[in-house]
Amino acid sequence: MHKRAAAAWLIIWGVATAGVAQAAPGSGFAVFGGFASHNSSGKITKGALTGQTFSLSSSGLSIGGDYQFALSDAVSLNLLLASSSESVSSDELAVDTTGHGILGVEGRLWFNELFIGAHFGNYSEVLIESSSGLSVSLSGFGTGFIVGWESPEGLFLSGQVDQAALTAADAEADLSGVRVQIGYRWK
Repeated sequence: MHKRAAAAWLIIWGVATAGVAQAAPGSGFAVFGGFASHNSSGKITKGALTGQTFSLSSSGLSIGGDYQFALSDAVSLNLLLASSSESVSSDELAVDTTGHGILGVEGRLWFNELFIGAHFGNYSEVLIESSSGLSVSLSGFGTGFIVGWESPEGLFLSGQVDQAALTAADAEADLSGVRVQIGYRWK
């Protein structure tokens, strides 16, 4: 079974890079917005609550932008920045709002107007307790995967998943997330 899957990917890669007539990705700036949902679980590593574990789920709105460099008819490189503001559900923490951000680089493989890609970069999470104004900021390295469609006119839809290991002076957490976005690219 694995040999068949590997052969299928080789065929797809060959078609994408062999100069077969296809729409080329366009270079240009894009803005996007949509929905984001994240799960974070971790533990307190310093202070009076050392060892206390926590888990939270959040969802809300996401915005961002990127600049795409078309490297060929089938490959592009994107510099991206995305941010979200989300409401939190947690039994262990008195946090009611969180923000998530990504500053990264993404490579995309194009199949006409469809693309798949992977990205890596710096991920951040800010946990905010609105009643007291207290916040905790965590950051760290993460990776993600994206699939989408982009029209020749610049309209696009995409979905992505992310994983990151985050740390702060007094906490550490594992973050996973999903974003669904609609946007426009000026080519």
